[in-house]
Amino acid sequence: MNGARRARIPSPLPEVGQVVPLGRDDSKHLCGVLRLGPGAALELFDGTGFVVSAEIVSADKRGATARVNGPVDDRRPPHALHLGLAVLKGGAMDDALRGAVEAGVTAFHPILADRSVATGDRGDRWQRIVEGAAAQCMRADVPSIHAPAPLDEVLSRLADLPARWVATFEGSRPDPVGDDTALLVGPEGGWTDAEVAQSLAAGWRPASLGPWVLRAATAAVVGPALVVPGGPTAGGRS
Repeated sequence: MNGARRARIPSPLPEVGQVVPLGRDDSKHLCGVLRLGPGAALELFDGTGFVVSAEIVSADKRGATARVNGPVDDRRPPHALHLGLAVLKGGAMDDALRGAVEAGVTAFHPILADRSVATGDRGDRWQRIVEGAAAQCMRADVPSIHAPAPLDEVLSRLADLPARWVATFEGSRPDPVGDDTALLVGPEGGWTDAEVAQSLAAGWRPASLGPWVLRAATAAVVGPALVVPGGPTAGGRS
């Protein structure tokens, strides 16, 4: 988490006037790192897209509590963005997840591709990375992460989505459609010809992410940014 004054609490969010305990990590960050005390304003979010304004009531060694001041605000993404991402090696996978969260991905589908070097399920670590990235970029929702699966299983799982793209060296630049969308990004060595053919036969459209050869972790960020109408908000946070 960065310097943002926010904390995650379980859904459903409490009503105005209610006092709720904050989690240990959030309490430590807000009151220990940021040195906030009673009366300090903050935002509470539930990880599904809803937030409320609040203020700290108490802060001590046992943790912090906050009182809800404002009504629930709905900040859910208007459309789902599914990323089928071939499992990458350690650091590359971490970078891909962080960047894709910032680009607007709402659900991750790790794929055991033919050329995937890493094939393990690091679900707990990936979940922590996604949660941290969502907090960092001020999202009110936390993307879901499925267990790693073969390509055919992911193709079947996402078959009913209205817009489905597979990142390839050929094809046209994907047009944002303002609807639920899925994108497949391959491993470091790229998709095999058989995997591309399998995707196209299942009704997916080839998508070019630009004229340059991108690292897989970079493609996992550039691709989602291209298919989200308007793209991510420019600018950074300290």
